[in-house]
Amino acid sequence: MAMGFATQLPKTGRAIVPDNPFGMTSVVRLLSDQDVNVDDSEKVQNAKDGSMCSSQESQAPSPASLCPPVTPSIASTVSPRSRKRPSERMAHRQSLRRSNTTRSLKSEGSRAFSKSRSIARLEQAELEDLAAELTHTQHVKVMEQQSSSGVLADYIERCKAADNSWRLTNERYLYYYLHSRPNTFLGEAGQHATGLLLREQLESDLMCSIVAERKKEGVMPPTGLSDFIAQVRNIQNMKSTLATITASIHNWEMNVKMLEFGYKDDQDVVLTRLEDRRQLHESFWSMYHDRARDERKERSLVEEAHIEGGYETLARFSSAVEQQLWAAEHRCPGAQKKVTSSFTKLPVKVTQELRGLENQTPSASRWKLRPCSAQVQRAQAVLRDVLLHRPASAGALRTCQKELPGLERPKPILPERKDMIRSMSSRPTSAGSVARSRARPSSAGSWSTLPSRPQSAAVGRLRHLTHPDKRVPLTEKDLQPMSCEAWPATPQRSRRPQTAPNTRHVPSSCRKYLQECHQRATVPDTIDFNTGLSSKLLAQRRGFTDHDLLAITGMLQDREHMEEINLRENLSLTDAGIVPFFEQLAKGEHLMEHLRKMDFKLCKGMGCRSLESLLRLLPVARHLREINVSGVQLGMKLQLRFCETLGAHPSLTFMSLARVGLGGHCLTGKCLRHLFGSATNKKLDLSWNVFNKQEFQVMGDYVDANLSLEHLLLDNCAGYTVRKDTPISELVEKLAFNKALRSLSVCTNRIDSRAALVIEDSLEGHPRLSRLYLRNNPLGIMGLRSILRLLCREQSRLSRLDIEGCHGGKSGDEVVSETSQVFSFTNPGGKYVLDLTIPYDRSLCRMLYETAERFELDHSKAFVNIHYSKPPYQHPIRDSIGQYKVRRDGILTFTFNVESAIAAKWSEIADDDFVHFLNSHLEMMRFTPHRIKMRPLLANWKAISGMHLEQETFLSALASDFNMILPYLEYMVRACPEASNQTIFRLIPSLRRDGISLFAATALFRKMEDLLLAMREMEAFMLFNPQNPTGHYKLKLENSTDFAVAQQLLLLDRWESVVNKRRGRHDVSQRGNQSQMRNECYMGRSLHLSVKLLTEWVMPEFGEFECDYVTSTHPKQGSKPLSDELWESLMMAMYDSPCAPADRLKVLKTISHQIFLSSLHIRQMVGFFRSDADREEALVFFWPRLVDKYNAKVFRVRFEKQEDIVRLQGRLGYVSFFPFIQPENAVFRLNLNVYEERLAASLYVTLMLRESPGNIKDPFYQKPDGSIDNLVMGVPRSWADWKQCPSEGIFSGRYTCAPENRDVNFRRRLAETYGYYDSKIMAGVTEQDIKWWTGLTEPPPDVLDLLEFMISRFQNCDEAFWKIVGLSDVKTQLITLRNFSAALKAMECGKFKGADETQRLQAIFRYLDPGGEGSISFNEWRVLGQLWNEFDLTIREFVQFLQIAFGEDLQDAWSALDDDGSGELSEQEWDEAVAKIGYFGPSRVIFALLDGSDDGDISVTEFEVLEKYKPPPKEEP
Repeated sequence: MAMGFATQLPKTGRAIVPDNPFGMTSVVRLLSDQDVNVDDSEKVQNAKDGSMCSSQESQAPSPASLCPPVTPSIASTVSPRSRKRPSERMAHRQSLRRSNTTRSLKSEGSRAFSKSRSIARLEQAELEDLAAELTHTQHVKVMEQQSSSGVLADYIERCKAADNSWRLTNERYLYYYLHSRPNTFLGEAGQHATGLLLREQLESDLMCSIVAERKKEGVMPPTGLSDFIAQVRNIQNMKSTLATITASIHNWEMNVKMLEFGYKDDQDVVLTRLEDRRQLHESFWSMYHDRARDERKERSLVEEAHIEGGYETLARFSSAVEQQLWAAEHRCPGAQKKVTSSFTKLPVKVTQELRGLENQTPSASRWKLRPCSAQVQRAQAVLRDVLLHRPASAGALRTCQKELPGLERPKPILPERKDMIRSMSSRPTSAGSVARSRARPSSAGSWSTLPSRPQSAAVGRLRHLTHPDKRVPLTEKDLQPMSCEAWPATPQRSRRPQTAPNTRHVPSSCRKYLQECHQRATVPDTIDFNTGLSSKLLAQRRGFTDHDLLAITGMLQDREHMEEINLRENLSLTDAGIVPFFEQLAKGEHLMEHLRKMDFKLCKGMGCRSLESLLRLLPVARHLREINVSGVQLGMKLQLRFCETLGAHPSLTFMSLARVGLGGHCLTGKCLRHLFGSATNKKLDLSWNVFNKQEFQVMGDYVDANLSLEHLLLDNCAGYTVRKDTPISELVEKLAFNKALRSLSVCTNRIDSRAALVIEDSLEGHPRLSRLYLRNNPLGIMGLRSILRLLCREQSRLSRLDIEGCHGGKSGDEVVSETSQVFSFTNPGGKYVLDLTIPYDRSLCRMLYETAERFELDHSKAFVNIHYSKPPYQHPIRDSIGQYKVRRDGILTFTFNVESAIAAKWSEIADDDFVHFLNSHLEMMRFTPHRIKMRPLLANWKAISGMHLEQETFLSALASDFNMILPYLEYMVRACPEASNQTIFRLIPSLRRDGISLFAATALFRKMEDLLLAMREMEAFMLFNPQNPTGHYKLKLENSTDFAVAQQLLLLDRWESVVNKRRGRHDVSQRGNQSQMRNECYMGRSLHLSVKLLTEWVMPEFGEFECDYVTSTHPKQGSKPLSDELWESLMMAMYDSPCAPADRLKVLKTISHQIFLSSLHIRQMVGFFRSDADREEALVFFWPRLVDKYNAKVFRVRFEKQEDIVRLQGRLGYVSFFPFIQPENAVFRLNLNVYEERLAASLYVTLMLRESPGNIKDPFYQKPDGSIDNLVMGVPRSWADWKQCPSEGIFSGRYTCAPENRDVNFRRRLAETYGYYDSKIMAGVTEQDIKWWTGLTEPPPDVLDLLEFMISRFQNCDEAFWKIVGLSDVKTQLITLRNFSAALKAMECGKFKGADETQRLQAIFRYLDPGGEGSISFNEWRVLGQLWNEFDLTIREFVQFLQIAFGEDLQDAWSALDDDGSGELSEQEWDEAVAKIGYFGPSRVIFALLDGSDDGDISVTEFEVLEKYKPPPKEEP
């Protein structure tokens, strides 16, 4: 299902627009004029538009065909709304509530659906029941309101629109779809797909309410019609861009094809040219086969009249029949007409006989002759009878037996000459010898199987010497010409007068050539040079032997001029044939005057004599333009002379010396100087030679001054040195000074990412280089990324690449050792150690200077901590070509600092506007291809269609360093549909983070199956909330989306570090490095063990990266938490949702940046999760959104286990999560090896010294050797300074403080300094605003028993205090131990009866008297009030939970708890029943409260005590 954005333009006034850039991915309807309602009080409706897509494929099966049966595994995996209810009664209660909702909706009728913007989400069966009483319009509106927003939900809506399945809910439609593909979506895949849709539904429900309240408060601006219109225009602009780039690339490809291939000739012109060539060939062969005339019969006088025209008649007939065959086969009317005209010129008798022959042939097969068929033989007999039985050229007879060969390029006679020698006894003709394809006629010759003259001894000896299995060098005797007497006489039946053949088309040079062939007993070759058709000796791949070349040598003196010599790939040629050929050429100055090209490629038989002759010949050929001796081995003694001759030649423009043995000796440098010093050469091929580092340096020294060389080929030339860079980098670095090169080929040279960076640096400003061939180099992802950046730079002229086979490099090769340096275009900051003798390090240094200039940074600020091994060091300046002139020796160490650039460049961005910072930073730091260069980039992407490995590397290179826009992404999907899924998946991170780009990109998936699988792979990216990045991350860096998340985390970390320094904040990071990341690990190993500063770490593109991120931002003054009513409704929606707990957490994290919460809200939220890990996760990502952190102890007490607090401290930070305002009863155990824990220890000591010296109870210090110091003399005062704290060991204790000793103002200042609390918020906080709190796990158990006794008898703790004081004999406002014991006896408290009653009461008294004065004051007694508040709130929360789950009537809740109907619940039954209904709070406290009789059971009467804790009914508005 192709659903690109280009097909989603509105046809009915609708378009896709985001509700907000981040968080929920929403699609809001652009309504028609009558539907637009921009009332701010109206809730946001995230509706779907099924008519957006113009053409879609159906991806879901028919629901009727898939309902029954359902396999148990699938049903249990993806069954819609399969949430298990706690009990049957609870399920009945839920269904009853849903039925009430349904009935209320039915009773409201159409009015409910015309005004209501949000209704309860119903099941499919409930919707069908409801729809029975509604009109069609009302039914459609109900379905729209039942739908939700999101990537998957919108995709399903379009599928439903295409299938006309709009009556199905999204959940039911997905269920059918997954059920139809059990192999793909079985198990976790199906669960993830279902969970994804449920998450989107829950997110949509929550955001509707949140956005509505935020708009009422004025926090969010209202969405007006202009916003919708702007989005429509945005989509139209993207569609226009896509059409423009498509047409531009098409035109570019057409221009390239025309430049490379040109235009083809007209068919008639080609036919005429071939006809002329055929006639000349017939004349050539008729003169050679004189013996054929001796065998013909005697002619009568009547037949003599046809002698002169007989030969031409036969030729015309043969041509006509051959063309008739081709025309009939290919149905060419023009050729048929020409054949008809040819037949009219034949003699009357011939025409009549042929007509008769045609009439005897079935019409279906007329003139479709086959070789050696009866029709061909009969046609031949007719012509022999008519033309006086004259034995014409065998080629003329054979042409009618062959189909026509190709027009564009005539085929050779045979692929190898040795096959011709084997068939020496065969007779030459003019027809083709190889099997021709169905094409038009050609002039190539073939060999007939008719018997010819017998072989002589010389011919037999020649065959033996040239046999491929027994080949020996020829001797001078073998090369002697043979006389005519060597041929034995042939028996003749009759002697007739000799008649000279028709030789009016044959030049004298051809006669000479035939004579030479006759004398040397070699078969003539019908190349155009031998027949006189051309002055170019084009004999490539003809299988020439020395005899063949000597025959041509003999005719050279009769030739007027010679333009080209092409003996390429004639492997049998040796010095015996080549030397005389060159010597004859040297004698004929008229031949050398016009010679332009010589090609001896792969003539491996050329030895020293041939090369010596060629050296003598080159100065004579003054106008020679091209020479190719590739594959010919040049001896060391000839290399220098040969290169000198070529370099000094006045006219050479092309030299090909590939695979000639250059390199590896002391003369190679001089050879290269001559070759690169040529003033006329434009193309130089030195491929497949071996050069070392020094020789490439010589090339570079001379190529920068060469103004004529335009094409340089150096394939497979780089010598290999173990653990060293490829030496070709020395040459590439010097190409920056060259101004003439147009193309460069460096294939198969071990060019990796390091050499690719040198190419990027050197060729960036080259004025003419347009083609770069890099085939079969291990570039890998990082290397190809450098090449693509070079391709896309505005100042670069590069337009065409050859990157086939460049996928072999690994992304992590550059990070093997700690000293390796890798350049990151997006995040270049860090520490560098560069060896300036290496080209890669010099290029890296220049790239960093370019980056500093891009950031407008002064060099002294960008490069800090500089150390140079050969001082003094001065920053380089630009040279004449604009390149930084970097030193070429020494070791340079420095730190490249971009934080100052970040602080200066984005100083206007708000500190907590992470989204704006990321978009601005990535827009600048990532590489943005120039608009003009997108055409070659996308064209090169299209060129690698079908190359899967190259495509994967190409996409990975683009993903992390390039900025892309949606039209380019869609073009890439269309250009290579086989890689569409990978294209979308890998390039989504390169798009700008906004709602429209993300939504439209996911809509490009062709199938829903592809979308679901991709969403599973990029879940970390989709859930990443940059506005609230706090959380735990475990990322696979080879995944491009995970890599993008890690990359953005590093950028945010650097941004917050800049902000903290700018604000003058104290460093509270884990390692003292100003980082917000904690517990960072790579491949299971802690990063702080390898790098001191996280900014020095260059993140690789493979492996697993894990960390915790804690933002330093906190709510500012004016941040308003959600209302209690809205928060309760959100919690009810979460409870009602069938999402798994992990999916609910993902939804909360996605929307967390949209809301602020209070401490009571977080306390209520953590109670919805059963698992300690889930509660911990919920608190972590809402910690930065907490408005009243000074009341954090309200929810901290819900984490009853100390190990839970330790985990939270490890994730959020020991200082960030420090209890600044309420440190009472805080237990700590700090590892002084870690910076932040050492800082936390100093905070405890500082606070103790400020409030009371004995506030730290039970302190001890465990030394590094394991010994224990109980600190009998107290905690050392010097530890108040973290710098004087021990850097090793363990420090533990517990902090307590009496109410009268609290210094709230000092605690507030600590919170502002180290906790980064907003000073404006804290300035308005008084002691009365703080909810002083105590957890149920902090005091001894006897204190809780006392509290349970007091709650059942008093309204509050103050009343209990005055009651005890009133029972005392002494009139005082203090409670002594004696008064306390007497008062409990007077109140008949039996909870402490027993032998240890006195000890237990003393323990309670000591807890309530933390100062140890021996009496409890009113303020000290109020500590019990803090516990009282915790008791009361816990019970009220439990009652609220029962109302959410079972309704207002608590009797329904009791029925669900007492499932056996016994009327009583023991403590064990109570715990099991409460956990079964989904309550995860402290159930023991509630049980103790309800068990007023202390008998260990709760009755229904005691359960009714909860009625007084029900909240008052809300007034109707």
